[in-house]
Amino acid sequence: MNTLDIKHSFCEKFKLSLADLSYIEEFITFKRIEEATTVIKPGDNNKNLYFIIEGYGVAYGITDSGEIKNIYLQRESHIITCISSIYEDIPSKYYYEISAKSIIAKISSDDLDMIASSNIAICNWYNNILKRSVSIMTFRLEGFLMKNAKERLIEYYEKDPELFTKSLKKHLAGILGITPNYLSRILSTEIDK
Repeated sequence: MNTLDIKHSFCEKFKLSLADLSYIEEFITFKRIEEATTVIKPGDNNKNLYFIIEGYGVAYGITDSGEIKNIYLQRESHIITCISSIYEDIPSKYYYEISAKSIIAKISSDDLDMIASSNIAICNWYNNILKRSVSIMTFRLEGFLMKNAKERLIEYYEKDPELFTKSLKKHLAGILGITPNYLSRILSTEIDK
């Protein structure tokens, strides 16, 4: 995919016109990720938004005992970012990683805020991006509060069956709050039928 194709794909997946892209183009960086890359680490006060054009991103923490706890898993057409850094100037507590073989766009929230303050189209677009992110986090929180692991799994499967590829199962198990073995067991008895 060449740079022009990447820009077109970005606009399509994030519902931005090419004309509106021109307002942010000097501030945005498009990048291919060949190896899994940590873009935010604990302690970073990173205010960038990472738009996943291809591939996926994951946010996770590591407990005192060394156990990895996934916060979220985002596929293409979604963003990963540290909201606490953007809105409260609080450094990250977690790792944010982009998978190998991904294509992303990166822009600073400060730059987007500056552009949005004088451009209503970009302001509305940015607002919709952030609303979508809040909606995704609310979906996940409600799942943990109101559903058991099996119900969460079925809901995720119905919403996005492509998440269930072999390479994502480890992350998906963490998102669901179950072990990879339990995920495989549920999949073999419920979903795969």
